[in-house]
This record gives sequence, C-alpha cells and structure tokens, in this order.
Amino acid sequence: MKRFVALTLCAVMALSALASCAFDPDDRGAIIPVYLTEAEANLDPSALIYDKDVFKYTTLLFEGLTVVNEDGSVSGGLAEKWTTDFNDERGEYFIEFTLKDSHWSDGRALLADHFVYAWKRLLSPASASPAACLLYDIKNAAKVKSGEMTPDSLGVSAPNRFTLRVELEKKIDLDLFLETVASPALVPLRYDVVGDFADSWATSTENFLSCGQFSLSAMTKEEYSLDKSSNYLLSLDPGENQNPNTYVKPAKLHIDYTNSRVQNWNEYVSDELYYVDVDNIPEGAESLEGDIRRDDLLATATLFLDNENELLSDKAVRQAMSLALDREALAAAFGYAASPATGFVANGVFDSSNGSSFRKNGGDLLATAADLDAAKALLKGKNLSQELTLTVRAKYQTVAEKIAQAWKSIGLKVTVSASSEKIYNNILNAQTFDILLLDYQSLSSTAYSFLMPFATKFSGNYIDVDGEFTNPHMTRFDNKAYNELADAVHAATNRSERTKLLHEMETLLLDEMPVIPIAFWSNCYLTSGQLSGISKTGFGTVSFRDASIPNYLEKNEAWLAEREAMEEQKKEEETAGELQVYHKTAKGNLGGFSVCF
Repeated sequence: MKRFVALTLCAVMALSALASCAFDPDDRGAIIPVYLTEAEANLDPSALIYDKDVFKYTTLLFEGLTVVNEDGSVSGGLAEKWTTDFNDERGEYFIEFTLKDSHWSDGRALLADHFVYAWKRLLSPASASPAACLLYDIKNAAKVKSGEMTPDSLGVSAPNRFTLRVELEKKIDLDLFLETVASPALVPLRYDVVGDFADSWATSTENFLSCGQFSLSAMTKEEYSLDKSSNYLLSLDPGENQNPNTYVKPAKLHIDYTNSRVQNWNEYVSDELYYVDVDNIPEGAESLEGDIRRDDLLATATLFLDNENELLSDKAVRQAMSLALDREALAAAFGYAASPATGFVANGVFDSSNGSSFRKNGGDLLATAADLDAAKALLKGKNLSQELTLTVRAKYQTVAEKIAQAWKSIGLKVTVSASSEKIYNNILNAQTFDILLLDYQSLSSTAYSFLMPFATKFSGNYIDVDGEFTNPHMTRFDNKAYNELADAVHAATNRSERTKLLHEMETLLLDEMPVIPIAFWSNCYLTSGQLSGISKTGFGTVSFRDASIPNYLEKNEAWLAEREAMEEQKKEEETAGELQVYHKTAKGNLGGFSVCF
C-alpha cells in the first residue's frame, strides 16, 4: 500500500512538472511602453564612463560573468559557477568560471573566447578606456597594456566553450574580483562584429549584437525597441521544449521619442506609459500623481580641468573655482534627478559587500554652498587675464551659464561652448578642452573605478607601444603622492586595506582639485500601478527582467494593431509624396517640349 501511494505521488508530481513546463508559444509576454531616458548614439559597453544614461540601456542589453545586486551582493550572471586554485607555494592563483549555456541575439553560441577577446581589446596599448585598470589583477595585464608584453601573454584563456580560466598576479580577495567582473565594461564581445565594424557596430541595429536579457530591434531618433532575447540562457537544441519566458518575462520594452513631455505625462496618467523618467515629464507634473522612486546612480556630474593649462595648473585657482560654486542651486538647475555633491564618489557606490555606502563612510568632503570670499582670497594677486572655455553638451547649457557666472563673479574670464553630441564627443576623445562638464560614471560597484584612473599607470590612456612612457589621465593630472596611493591600492590583497586607501585617495584628489564635482545623479522615475516586477540593479538602473502588466495579451494585440495602422498611414503618405514629386517632375519636363497632335 505504501509503495502504491509513493508511486501515485511520483506520478502526480511528474504530471505537475509537465504542466508547469507547458506554455503557449504565442505568449511571449507583455509589450511595455516605457520612457527610460533620451536616445543614445552609441551603446558600446566599453565606452560608457562619460555618459550615465548609457548604463540604463547596457545593463539591459549586456551581461557579465557576475551580477551585483541591489544590496551589493554578487550572483552569477553568464557564469554558472566559479572555482579557485590558489597555491602559495607555487605562486599560482587561478579562477575558473564555468559559463551557462547561452547565446547571442543572432543565435550564435556565447563562448568563453568572447570574454578573452573583449578583455584583450580593452588592454590594447592603443585603447583609451579607463576600464582597463579593472583587469590589472590579472597576470601580465599591466604589461600588456604598456606594450611590454603581447596580448597572448595575458593570463586569460578559454580551454573550452564553457570555461574561462583567469590567472591572477597574486592572491586577492575573491569577492572583490567577482564584483569587478560584473562591470558592464567587461562583458563579452564578438570579434567578427566589433573587429569588422569597430566604429559603427554599436550605433545602429544593423550590426548590433547583445548577450543580455534584451536585444535591440529598433534604434532611431523616433524610437528604441528592446525585445526579449530568445537566446538568453536558453539552449538552441530543438529537442528541448523550453519556455522563453523563464528568464525574461516581457516581450518588448518600447520607447517612443516622438512624444513630447506633456504626451508622456498624459500617457502615464492614462496607464498607456508604464514607466517614465521624471526628467521627461512637464515641470511640476511629478507632484500631481504617483510616488517618485529615487535610486542612487553611480555617477557624478563633474568638471574636468586641463591641469596643464597655464591658469588651471595653479592648485589655488582650481580650489577657488570649486569654492565659488553653489552646488545646491546647480543641482536644482540640473533637474529633479540631481543632488548637490558632497564628495567625488557618488552616493550609490558601495564600500563593501555588505552594502554600506562609500560616501556615508567617507563623510562630506565638499561644501554645498558657495564661499565667494574664500575663493577671492585664493585668487588675490594672481593674473586672471587668460580666457577659459567651458565645453558642455547642449542639454546642460543652462547649468553651464550658472557656473560661468559664478566664476566671473570672482574675476575669471569664462566662455560657455554648448556643443552638439558629435562635436562634444570629438572634443572629449581628442582631450582638447580647458574645462569639460560630463557625467562621470563608475564602471564598477566600488570606488576603485571612480578613483584609480586619475593615477598615471591606471588611466587607461594611450600608451607608447614600446612601454617607454604612459600618458596621464585626460585632465593631465599627474601627482606623485596620488600615484603612490594607487600603487598601494593595487598591491592590497584584502578589502579593508584597499577601502581605507581609496578613502585617502578621494581626500587627496579633492585637495588637489583636478576635477570639480557638482552633483550626484539618481534614477528618478514614476511607475504605473499596473506595472509589477521591476527591481533595481547594483548600478542603480532598473531591471525589467520580471516586469509584467495585467491583461497584456489584449493590450499587446491593440498595440500591434495601432502600430500596423501607423505603418500603413506612413506608407500612404510616402506614396502620396512620391506621386506629388513625380507629377511636378513630369510637368517640368513637359514644359521644355512642344506637344504636337
């Protein structure tokens, strides 16, 4: 009797398991209209340290070996598991990551070799990414970056498709490395795409590939569409009947850039737009309905100064420029998502794996109110005749004018140059500026990536291929004491020692003032009561992995029908336009001939 009951229970459990595996192949989840942020021109994950908003996309489109969660803990991303082989006697320290079975958005298998390629690309002597220093714990990484060794000497290999073997320079805190490889700058890349289309692969959907939860199906000035990646963590074995909704629930996130702020607000109120960035609705509307959520981003609006400029090379001048700024007023001018900076490292950066805040533990290092008397005292007797140019993105012109006015009030001559995105990026990449306002984005969840690039050897800047010299940070800040602290941080083998040194680095940086922090950024947004399942990532961005809305099958059908009607109307308008052009051309052609009967 007991055996019969046991067999019956097993049969019931098996049937339940089969039922749970059953799914409707036509149900791919909800189409969710959202407004994440403005359209981005380049979604290359290795080029995102100077634009906070790119993170809102790349954390959805790409994934690294690990994932940093909202509380600072680490879990597996594309890595299923990891093992260590630390042998002090032999001086050999290895970590092996076993990858999950996953695929790129075009269906090709994701290989351990794709991590090897991406990391070697980042460490190329010709590369100029500050993310390079994140890999310096790997054996020979710094020497590969300096050109002393070839990329093949890097301690990273792929014994097989699912295994990434990493050899370290020394024994380190494993948790620190696991946090580091969660960086969106260290995700895998494919040579056959990035290598062939280096300048354009991430600027349109034509060659774009993703390895995360979503793929990119539309990327225009009018719209972005992020579709559920059918290949994320799913086997392509046709014999396996897998539910595509297991790992990612929504079918699509759609952003309509033709909407005005008023339209965004109206659609949000009527439950047609389920998520909206507060900076993209009319001023004052945020107080009318709903609760605003504010999640700290790992980004600081910062002024980069050319420390070799004749005037700006004077530390007292740089300090005076900082003292002259009213950060409360400037944060208000930036908008709802900004708060006055009290240090350089942003509020969202973790101090340790238990989720404590670097900023809270480090205290306030900057005043938020202006002190014009102290600023003028520092400038007393100095020649201030040199004219300075403050370069900003066009969207920050109002803030820039306020900054320039504050500096003029202490005797400086400043002109604001509000540039288009293309011109601004050219100036940024060429590093030809007096003062540049940018959104400095942390590439890891700790202060390491915030502070280390200001040390010469860790700047990630262009390096002589023979290893004879290293260029300093783009601000041309090159300080012996700061460089020594960075070397000590790199040599540290445990978290507490490294964290203490990073706090010392921030204090020294803000005394020398090669950069002037203005405001800390947050991700501020409203969500409809109809939207469920969203969560916060360790970078302060939003995860839509489990997002859903009620009655979505009906809403999907209505949305698709509306899109189809819009496409038909567009075709009709294009056809009418072509006919109009044809008639005008034909009429013009007839005007030059005599018509005979």
